Amino acid sequence: MEQHATVPSADGADPVRIGVLSDTHGRVDPAVLSAFAGVTHIIHAGDVGKRSVLRRLEAVAPVTAVAGNADSGRLAKELPAQAMGEAGGVRFLVAHKPKQLKKLLRRGVPEGVDLIVTGHLHEPSAAWEDGALHLNPGTASAPEEGDPAPTIAVVSRFGDSLSVTFIPVLPGREDGGAQPAGSAAEDARRDEKGTHPVSVADVQGDDVVPAHGETAVTGPAATGPAAAVSAAAGAVT
Repeated sequence: MEQHATVPSADGADPVRIGVLSDTHGRVDPAVLSAFAGVTHIIHAGDVGKRSVLRRLEAVAPVTAVAGNADSGRLAKELPAQAMGEAGGVRFLVAHKPKQLKKLLRRGVPEGVDLIVTGHLHEPSAAWEDGALHLNPGTASAPEEGDPAPTIAVVSRFGDSLSVTFIPVLPGREDGGAQPAGSAAEDARRDEKGTHPVSVADVQGDDVVPAHGETAVTGPAATGPAAAVSAAAGAVT
């Protein structure tokens, strides 16, 4: 089942901002709502958990959401498996599991799509492939033992540029804020798995794993090691 949504482009010089999250598993922290204040649209990549999560997000901005493998009952039936839409001139495609889009993307990125969003993995990442930004915002709730710290993302379009900022979620905080370095136990787990986040300055090539704290990914060029990394061909047409 596929759903299409369209949000009119914003006029003026202000950038378009789209909130992106996944894997809330029934809980949306107040810090998420604070971080998404003023966004044009919100994309939820599945494992919503409860309809109340979507109601709280809808109080902030229009929402496009898909069902995840952990969604069940009426909610799973109401939500599509994948959705395509447009918000502020940014054309997006979203599904919960990356493999759900494999067959479609084997033929190439659909014409005009700028942003491809998936969830499920609980690991935030971003990469430019075939002219589209492939984004996993991570888990907004970190429900499983050993999960990375919860994160969300905000995609921004200013003129022809598209960028993404990863924002750590500080549970119980109304004002969001920077996420401190992970605990020793979390760092040990990441070292074991080989998934310890790298600093922005260490990133090479097109694949990006955000570091602890707020991290921005832009294209086509980095604006400085503390602010952004190059993710190749970042223009939106």
